[in-house]
Amino acid sequence: MIDDNIFKILACPNCKCNLIEFTDKLFCQSCKTYFNIINGVPLFLENDSFSLHETFAADKSKFIKIFKKYLPNISLTTIVDKSIFNYISSLNNDEIVLNLGSGIGRFDYLIKHQKIINLDISLYPGVNIIADGHKLPIKSNSIGCVYSNAVLEHVARPWIVADEIYRVLKDNGIVCINVPFLNVIHEVYDFYRFTPQGLKILFHKFDEIKSGISSGPSSFITYFIPEFVSLFFPTSFIRNLIKDLFSILFYPLKYLDHFIKKRDRFKVIATSFYFI
Repeated sequence: MIDDNIFKILACPNCKCNLIEFTDKLFCQSCKTYFNIINGVPLFLENDSFSLHETFAADKSKFIKIFKKYLPNISLTTIVDKSIFNYISSLNNDEIVLNLGSGIGRFDYLIKHQKIINLDISLYPGVNIIADGHKLPIKSNSIGCVYSNAVLEHVARPWIVADEIYRVLKDNGIVCINVPFLNVIHEVYDFYRFTPQGLKILFHKFDEIKSGISSGPSSFITYFIPEFVSLFFPTSFIRNLIKDLFSILFYPLKYLDHFIKKRDRFKVIATSFYFI
């Protein structure tokens, strides 16, 4: 059975009508469509193909996994402005926060909020809804806040996702977006990069509360140098080994962002931007 707090906001992704819950399925009476339920998680993807991500070998490396085992919140990115996370944490706990493209939740520990619903196309631990951001199975005007961190670069048509976010939010709803500007291609489904002005155009239906740089150029260096150096080695095993070793070696460089974040041209080569 689906949690009551989740079920009450669900709608058919095709026609946006209410759903009926059975033991292992949801049913839309309007378009006569069934949707499976897997261990209490509703599945709204076509053909039940909920494992679409194919990551590069570096993401599967044993060395990086060992490194992360002892530092679970480790990331090659350092956050120089936590406004997006602080803003969500300050919201009324009665408001539902939809974590759109929650993934493994690498930075979710920075958010302190009681009602977070995780939506993704893959069944990661903690995911509550499996769905496509282009066709959200959420009722219109039902969500207080939509949070999305490093997701929009992976969707085929981010302008459609932005419209869907607008649709599901209440009239005074908040969108909190974090997206990359400089980054290596890090997944097969990696399509876009965004500037601050591009974000404002993408979310033109919204009034800006705050925007800025979430991570600077030093964070990009920690990704770029390992990838660049690995190009000089012939086999994939050695390349991945070199990337892992250089990632660990240059990991401290990311903290340089804190020393240069007030420079005028810091944003010109920033790693990522946020928009509230």
